Amino acid sequence: MALPRVAWAAGVIALLLAPRAAYAGDATLAEALFQDGKKLMEAHDFAHACPKFKASYDADPATGTLFALASCQEDLGQLATAWTNYMDVAERSKQEGRLDRAQAASDQATLLAPRLDKITIRVAAETAALPGFVVKRNGVPMAAAAWDTPIPVDPGVQEVEATATGKEPFHQIIKFGPQGDQQVVEIVFQDSVPDRILPPGAPGGESTRRPPYRPIGYVVGGVGVAALAAGTVFGLRAKKLDADSTKHGDCDASGCDPKGLDLNHDARRAGNLSTAFFIGGGVFLAAGITLVIVGAPSSSESLASLTPTPSFASDGGSLTLAGRL
Repeated sequence: MALPRVAWAAGVIALLLAPRAAYAGDATLAEALFQDGKKLMEAHDFAHACPKFKASYDADPATGTLFALASCQEDLGQLATAWTNYMDVAERSKQEGRLDRAQAASDQATLLAPRLDKITIRVAAETAALPGFVVKRNGVPMAAAAWDTPIPVDPGVQEVEATATGKEPFHQIIKFGPQGDQQVVEIVFQDSVPDRILPPGAPGGESTRRPPYRPIGYVVGGVGVAALAAGTVFGLRAKKLDADSTKHGDCDASGCDPKGLDLNHDARRAGNLSTAFFIGGGVFLAAGITLVIVGAPSSSESLASLTPTPSFASDGGSLTLAGRL
């Protein structure tokens, strides 16, 4: 029959007072840390005692120190870690001929077993067969042998991730209670990630994610329309200036007076600006229409048949849209 916790604690302290086996390491530092840990543990300051025992064990990995660390972790509520260390202490104590300590550690591990939180990660055969499949627990990849096995964990948070080629990543955070909390995580991928953009009308094309071509096309096309409007204004001004130079007799078949020369100069400059705006506007409008067509759903077939055809002249230009509406 298991000893009550008070009697168990007294037994642990007695075992801790026994001489510890010597290992290669910084024995002096390890002993100082160990003694500090015992004082803190006797004062029930487990949060500070456990790091002392851990540092002592790291400096000099004595089995007695590991036993003290396991007991401290149990009192701190880290039951899975304590259970693992008790099991290790029991095995090492047998090898060292310390059967009393081996029995004590084994008994305590047995007592802890039904109180452990456990996580089971289940992976279906078809999921495991996916190309590039990897499952991680707390950022560490899990071997296939660990799947479907209840794994003891300390209370707190566990993070499970899984990835596979062409699949949306799986991610789940699980919170565990103080003890006896057993939870199962099923790895199930929800959606597929498209690895290429399908053309409109192709199987699966409607659900393919597209860049925002249409909004960009509207903006670019709007700039083109504004430029064409400016080209029209300058074209009309060029025609008016040219007409004014002859209307008032400033220019005739023999030539132009100074005022007529100025009017002709202004007319040519307005015509050049008109041409530039028409060229730029035509390019922007054509690019905008192309972007709208590319970003349109497959049902927008009528847009796909529109063809912008700009034409230019020295005093202006025009843009013709030919196609089926």
